[in-house]
Amino acid sequence: PDPFASGLAVLAFPAAAQDLAAIDAKQVASLRNAGLLIDTRAGCRMPLWCVKWLAERLDPEQRAEAHRRAFAMLNGNAARAAVRRGDNEALLQARLLHARLAADRSAFSTAAQQLMDYYRRHRRASALLEVFGRVDFREIDEVWQVAAGWAYLATGCPDKARDWLEEVD
Repeated sequence: PDPFASGLAVLAFPAAAQDLAAIDAKQVASLRNAGLLIDTRAGCRMPLWCVKWLAERLDPEQRAEAHRRAFAMLNGNAARAAVRRGDNEALLQARLLHARLAADRSAFSTAAQQLMDYYRRHRRASALLEVFGRVDFREIDEVWQVAAGWAYLATGCPDKARDWLEEVD
């Protein structure tokens, strides 16, 4: 299957039309003309029947590449602006999912920190800890160890909080 179309098939959040066009404007136009790319107020998606048909045909290597493409689709100028605004949890979760399934450690680390920042700002300690538990703390900023310590305190786990806070230099 076509890598661009495969990326759309696994896309966990609608992509901005301008971000897709920046990747491959001809492909976007072709898919749109064929009815395989639908514009919605939330962004661009593939019809469900097409998603199912394409996704079933991906082998593990193609699936990982599709998730790399999907992450790129959610990493264009419009998506990064939405990430900077920090007001869309679903976008942040989708970026983390695609980075993980693409096995892209750098993208995963970045996406995890962005999602943890969202949870920290919204005072969602348990959600922050759930994401923190999936990352290699050596690959993220030290500030997240402190944030995890405070989140453990907020969730009633003072021993774990102390352990993380003592880890910080």
